[in-house]
Formats: sequence, structure tokens, C-alpha cells
Amino acid sequence: MAYRTKLSYEGRDDFLHVTLNQTNFIDQIIQETKGKVVVNIGSGNQRPIPHAINVDFQDGSEVDSIKSAYELSFEDSSVDFVFSIGLLEHLKYPHKAIDEFKRILKPGGKIYCEVPFLQPLHPSPEDYWRTTVDGLETWLEDFEKIESGLSSGPSSTLSWFLAEYEKYIPGVFDDSSPFVPMVKGLIKYIDDYLLYENKLDFKKAEKLACSIFFYGRKKYSSIKDREKKYPLAPLRSLLREEKLANYIKKFSFIKDQIRNALYQKAEDGKLAVYGKGDLAELIISALNTDNITAVIEPGPVTPEKQYFGLPVISINDIQSYCIKNIIIASHAHKREINRRISKQVDTKKISIIEVNI
Repeated sequence: MAYRTKLSYEGRDDFLHVTLNQTNFIDQIIQETKGKVVVNIGSGNQRPIPHAINVDFQDGSEVDSIKSAYELSFEDSSVDFVFSIGLLEHLKYPHKAIDEFKRILKPGGKIYCEVPFLQPLHPSPEDYWRTTVDGLETWLEDFEKIESGLSSGPSSTLSWFLAEYEKYIPGVFDDSSPFVPMVKGLIKYIDDYLLYENKLDFKKAEKLACSIFFYGRKKYSSIKDREKKYPLAPLRSLLREEKLANYIKKFSFIKDQIRNALYQKAEDGKLAVYGKGDLAELIISALNTDNITAVIEPGPVTPEKQYFGLPVISINDIQSYCIKNIIIASHAHKREINRRISKQVDTKKISIIEVNI
């Protein structure tokens, strides 16, 4: 197989991102699955494959179906390609998800799965597993292996661990110093020289891989399987329409639930919405934007960024905006949201309002 220097989608091309992918599988999958049903499980808010149906356990602007990986909403043998990056390590029972991958794939359908080998802890909302290439092949032994190996090299491993080490000893490395962007941006590119100039082969690099992959296909159970035609999975647009229809159906309930929560808390201070997407839009409409100060995102944002006329602020800026009430407009795990917020402020002084639908 051919390799390239980076994974072409938002996030991994960022100079400051700590990892760099060495595979060309994204481009390959995009080309070979045009007109086919592709499901990206554990997608988050990224869409590396434009025509894929994005599935995640929490809502988001790029999420088409809110479902657990343990219970996907696709018919048996209805999907041509299952794509999963950075999911299985966050699942308490990865084999339950793998069984679902197998169930929804057509015989002969393909799977691409990527997981960490050497990566620091990164809960989302939990982080359970690390495995070797042999271990990943064992997890996916019911599939016929096409290829497996390193997907992100030793320099990404070093970059990520150094970046985390810098957080471990705060105050030693000033964020304004050149060391921090060097760690997050430059070190990972060493693999370009070592691997592509034949200074280090991929098998040797696998010993210190940041992440690894498995590429395979669902086995045929019989000759008839090769000739059988399977129904298509629901289109992405239909899944989004179903989700939005569910929100609209519960519009009044959502509105009353939030207003009651605010009334009971009787907190002074400003109100913000955490998250974006269909549910956030509905909440903003329900409460009237005059009552909402801002929309919160987890990471840094540009000052001019807006969402439905509201300023979008970083979670780091909660205090400067005097935010006292935060509505969670997504299906993110409460503990994960609180973990993010507690890094910046005293959560005892902030009311967290979850929308139950």
C-alpha cells in the first residue's frame, strides 16, 4: 500500500495538532465508496468522508444519527463500509461494538478501524484500552484482514507525550515560549524524514506507533452471499430529519424544562448554551436570544465567530463573560462537560442544566 504524510481532514492537518497520520486510507475510502453506504461510527464533529453517515453517542453539527455503538440503527447486512477512528479505546465493551460492525456490514463489505497504541490518557468521556497490532487483529479476527500496521508514527507519540508532560509541570514552560508550538507542531514531522527517506521502515516504527490500524472485510458465509442484494441503509438526510422532528415534537417540553430549571435555581448572571447543532438551534429559538449571552465551544475560537447572532466563546472565557448558567445542548456525558468546565472555573458557582429528551 502507498503512504502519504498526513490525513486530509480538519484537525489532523493543523500545525498545532500533536499527531500526524501516515496512511492514505481516507483518500482511498472516499474514492472506492462513491455511491455506496458508508458509516462513520464515533465520528464526533468531523466528516473525513463527505458522503458518510456520521454516527455518534452525542449530538453535534456533523452528527447524522445519535446512537450508541452498541446499538446501531442500520438493518442487518445493509452497509458497504464501516469506518472508525479513535472509538474502541473509549468503549468499556469494545467487542459489543465490533459485533455491531459485523452485523450491519454486507458480506464482502469493508472495515477500517484505527486505535491508539502509545497515547496519553484522553477521556471522551472515558478511556479504557490500548492495544498492539496483534491485539487489534485479535479483536477483529472475525473479519478477513487485508492490511494492518502503523497509522501514526513514533514522532507523533513523542510529540503527544511531550505536550502532556508540559501540562504535568505547569509554569515550567511558558505558553508564549517557542517550545510549546515546537512540541505540538514540529516534532511529529520527523516521521516524514525517517519514513519517507527510508531511514526507518514502517515495521520498525510500529514498535513506537502512536496509533495503529486494521483494514479488512466481512467474510462471506456462503457462495449465495456473493450474489445476494441487500437494501440500502437510511440516507444521511433522512436520519437528520428524524432527529430534528424528534426535537420539534418535544419543543414545548424542552422550553418548559429549561425555564423551570432556571426558575428553581434563581441564579443571577448570564446564560450560555454549550454546544451547537439542531438541539442548540431549538433551545436558542425557545428561549429567545435576548436571554442568552453566548454559545460555548470547548476549544479556542476567533473573536468574530457567531452562531445565530450570538457570540461564540471558548470554554476558557467563561469567567470573563460572567457566565453563571450553562445549558448543555448536546448529548455529551455530564462528567466530561464538568471536567472541561472545572479546569477553568469553580463549578460550584455555575449551574449546569441538562436537557433530557
